[in-house]
Amino acid sequence: MQPWRTRRTVKLLGSENGARPEAKLDDFALRKEHTALLTALNCASDGAFITIEVKHGLPFLVEIEKQHDE
Repeated sequence: MQPWRTRRTVKLLGSENGARPEAKLDDFALRKEHTALLTALNCASDGAFITIEVKHGLPFLVEIEKQHDE
């Protein structure tokens, strides 16, 4: 059987935002976009190719591509 690839695209929860006021703070809560990114990365398997699109300092879109040998 020929190797094949799958690609999963995950649009994270937010929309476009301006500059983040949290950037000046030493400590702050993670936004829902960050927790969604961490969840998507946790679901990716070893050896996956991952592309992360960032808009205005927030993760916006994640593409996870994996090669299957069988």
